[in-house]
Parts: sequence; structure tokens; C-alpha cells
Amino acid sequence: MISIKNIVIFKVTSEFFEENGYIVHLDGHEKAVVFDPGSEVDQFLKYLSKKNLIIEAICLTHAHPDHIAGVAGVKEAFPEAKIAIGINEAEALTNPQLNLSTLLGFEMISPKADTTLEDGQNIDFAGINFNIREIPGHSPGHIAYIAKDSRFHIFSGDILFEGSIGRCDFPGGDFKTLISGIKQKLLCLPPDSKVYPGHGSTTTIGEEAKSNPFLN
Repeated sequence: MISIKNIVIFKVTSEFFEENGYIVHLDGHEKAVVFDPGSEVDQFLKYLSKKNLIIEAICLTHAHPDHIAGVAGVKEAFPEAKIAIGINEAEALTNPQLNLSTLLGFEMISPKADTTLEDGQNIDFAGINFNIREIPGHSPGHIAYIAKDSRFHIFSGDILFEGSIGRCDFPGGDFKTLISGIKQKLLCLPPDSKVYPGHGSTTTIGEEAKSNPFLN
């Protein structure tokens, strides 16, 4: 993975399940990436306008409704932005039964993916190189995106939280698969690697390896 400088990360927490989305860009660059845009589309657009940023990609960790609620709105504002998601999760974007919105009592779909991503792949968006690691267990094709400047930055969606992990009791979930994936593909990163989860506070790999009760 190529080291880069000055990654800027802005968090937007939506009321819908208190889901965290992120705007990620290089300091001084005009292009940006949006991760998992939730229902507060206006907050994303306000920051983007203030910073004069153009969205190159809408990167999704998985297709559960709280993480895709704002995709259509962001795509409408930036129609050239590419929607990217894991290859084993892409079908759920346009299928309310697979993305579990039907189970929750409503139907939500997203525009379909422009780019599908595979485990181990490296891809560049907005001048940033992201390494893709597929870690199912919360959803069948969940992926984490990892970038690096002076440290690693992990956009983990609902895989790993501060002191917790993603739910495994939804259809397509599996506890053992999730734990195995976290240990094999995330805990191998340096302890100071920062984790930006889909809910809750930012944490580090070192802190979770030491104190997360699900990993010890």
C-alpha cells in the first residue's frame, strides 16, 4: 500500500440509527470520497460546498438501509460519482429483501453499483489508495476500506466498533466468520491504526485488541 499525506476525515452522524458516514479527501485536493452516506444528505452537501469538493466515489461498506439512505441524494448532486461496494454485496443495493429494509418494515433501494470491489484489491479514489478487505459476518459481502498516510485509516462500517462488533443475528450474519475476519484482516495492522466505524466513536486497532471483549 502506497503511503500518502494529509488525509482529512469529516464525520456525519445521521439520526437514522445514529449511523456514521464520512467525507474523506486529501488536504488541498478538490476531489473527495463519501463513505456510507446516511439520511443527513444536507450535512454532506454543506461540507462539500464549503470546501469546494467534488465527489469522485460513493464508497459503501455494506448495503444495510442506514448506510445507503443518502446514496441517491449524493448521487443526484454528483451524478459522475461512482458507487462502489463489495462484489458479494452489490445485489442488495437494489433488493429490499437482501438489504433488510423489508425486514425492518419499509422498502429502501439505492442506485446500482458502478464499481464492485474484491478482497485484497487496491483502488484509487480522489488520489487516495484504498486496500479492500472483505469481512463478512454482519452482512454477506461486507468490506472494509484501508488507507494510509502516517498511519492506517480503516473505514470499517459495521464490522468493528469501540468495545464491540457488528450484529450477527441478521439474515446472512455469522459470529464466527466475523470474529475470524477481524482477527485475520484487521488486528494484523499496527496498533495505532485508526478505526472509523459505522456507529459510535473512533477507536484504534491497539485499543480493540487489548480491551474489546469479543476479541479476547
